[in-house]
Amino acid sequence: MSTSSLDERRREHRSLRLRRMLLASAAAVGVLALAAAAWFSPLLALTDVKAEGQKLVNADDVASFVLDQHGGTPLPQLRSQELKDELAEEFPLAHSFDISPAGPRTLRVKVHDRQPAFVVKRAEGWEIYDPEAVVLSKSDSRPKGVPLYVGTADRTGIETASQLVSSLGENAEHTAAVAVKSPTQTAVVIRHSKDYSAVVILGEPIDVEAKIATARTVMQDEPAAIDVQSTAVPAATDEVPAWARVPQDAYSQG
Repeated sequence: MSTSSLDERRREHRSLRLRRMLLASAAAVGVLALAAAAWFSPLLALTDVKAEGQKLVNADDVASFVLDQHGGTPLPQLRSQELKDELAEEFPLAHSFDISPAGPRTLRVKVHDRQPAFVVKRAEGWEIYDPEAVVLSKSDSRPKGVPLYVGTADRTGIETASQLVSSLGENAEHTAAVAVKSPTQTAVVIRHSKDYSAVVILGEPIDVEAKIATARTVMQDEPAAIDVQSTAVPAATDEVPAWARVPQDAYSQG
């Protein structure tokens, strides 16, 4: 092959590489241009919010808040986590929010309520708390189906109870009451059957599920109380400590 032919082929290869590079650059510029257009485009500006609320948070209020804060903003500019943080601050009774597009100019916001964990008797009525010690509502009568709090209802007691109920796992649905004397002296009333409930003395609210599982192994004898501060040696007794005694109606309403 002649030298001139080799030079010509090299020129062709260089020309082909150059064309490919130019095409790739043009494509990248096109993508950036489209992204920039979408970022600022009024065609993607937020004009509608479809909110799905539950019992504690009104869906219309959520939709209005989002539109007041971000109406007219192109959807690509909205950051989901930042919007969730704003909603959490504005609606503290919500546990979480799911946010997703519902069209080129619409957002869907689904609200998940906080769940009741225990109820506290105050002089002016009843307060319902969630597992994070947030007051969900107040009532003149005791709500049914929510465990009763027994103990001094100061901040330490409430936060200790919150830690305890957060550790109950599947035992939560069988819990009639939670009792707190101090952060290291706690108990729960567990409904073992329709006619029998036991006070389970836990000590610190750690390894709660394991402690309750241990207590269940001696519930067939129906003791009034079971001390499982040491899961290795559960102690059944018919004497309930004064600080863990629960009003009788807690067993039927819990």
